[in-house]
Parts: sequence; C-alpha cells; structure tokens
Amino acid sequence: MNNPTPEQEAHATLAHHEFVEVANRLIIEGMDDRVVLAGISAAAADLIATRFSKQAAAPWFVKQAILVNREFGGAG
Repeated sequence: MNNPTPEQEAHATLAHHEFVEVANRLIIEGMDDRVVLAGISAAAADLIATRFSKQAAAPWFVKQAILVNREFGGAG
C-alpha cells in the first residue's frame, strides 16, 4: 500500500498481530502445518469480513489462490 493513512497503517498492524497470534497459538498447541495454515486463513477471512463484508472474503481467497498458483505452481 502506497502512502497509507494512519488509520490504514494501524489496521494493518492489528491484522499482522492477529495473524502472528493465531499462528503462534496453534504452533504452541502442537498443531500440524495444515491446521496452522487453516487458522491463518480463518483469521484472514474474519478480518476481510469485518473490514469489508462477508461477500468480499470468497473473491479475495480466489484471487489469492490464483496468485499463489502463478507464483509457486500447483495443480489446477
């Protein structure tokens, strides 16, 4: 994000802390990588739904899946 407003920057910082907290908690609880990734995905979906709308979450994940597939390859 270029030149974020103080509000956007604060929101991004809170989101970052939430993702780290979720990941750390699941790792400390001994969860495997799939569960950790699912937890981070759930946190992202919750953040998107709260910040924008529930309808915004699915298209965002579709876009991210396309970008990840392009970057790292994969089936489909």
